[in-house]
Amino acid sequence: EGHGTGTKVGDPNETRAVGHVFGTQTRKEDLVIGSIKSNVGHLEGAAGLAGMIKAVLAIENSRIPPQMHFDRPNPDIKFDEWRLKVPTETLSWPETGGKPRRASLNSFGYGGANAHAVLESFDNGTNGSAPSLKTNGVSSAPDRPFLIPVTSHATETGEHLRKALQGYLMKQDNSKTHLRNLAYTLSAHRTVHKIRFFAIGASKDELIAELEKPRESAEWKTATTHSSSSTPKIGFVFTGQGAQW
Repeated sequence: EGHGTGTKVGDPNETRAVGHVFGTQTRKEDLVIGSIKSNVGHLEGAAGLAGMIKAVLAIENSRIPPQMHFDRPNPDIKFDEWRLKVPTETLSWPETGGKPRRASLNSFGYGGANAHAVLESFDNGTNGSAPSLKTNGVSSAPDRPFLIPVTSHATETGEHLRKALQGYLMKQDNSKTHLRNLAYTLSAHRTVHKIRFFAIGASKDELIAELEKPRESAEWKTATTHSSSSTPKIGFVFTGQGAQW
């Protein structure tokens, strides 16, 4: 995942360095390169983070997304000599022979600041299963349930979100990784409002069934909230060129 300055001089310099380090003639397959800037443009301080999100999703899904608007290759980039390839369609991740899938990430800043990160897949970690239990000497490992919270300003809005979440789950597979990611995102990365409801299930079907139940107003729990008595202050930070604080 390159920085991708999009300039006549910057792109050949970056790809030349990548080619000299990674794109050796002994490679069995060309090194796939790209940059998310053709999707989102220049994001200044967030540019490296956007590229990292793209690289992580590519590794996680074993898919390499295509490079948008790649119609006229820069003639100063020696793709064949440096064994580099820009994808114009979605590619399956090349076979790794049991080794982790790896991606490198470039990010450049003002004044010559350069950063490079190497990411790799984590395929052999914990699967999140519950500890095995023994009943009459027979071991069993029940699936660990997932907590799916729904929160809103009003009961009517919560009902709409509940139905939307149910419809979303119906379109997804029954992957434990997907359900775990969904539960984490809804729990840790959503604003918590005063009206709350939750569903618990160990599988997609169980969660859909739980969300399908009609909810009475009494089932929507209203949390106690406290407001600050003081008026918050607004602060501004102007960074000048952008590289210095």
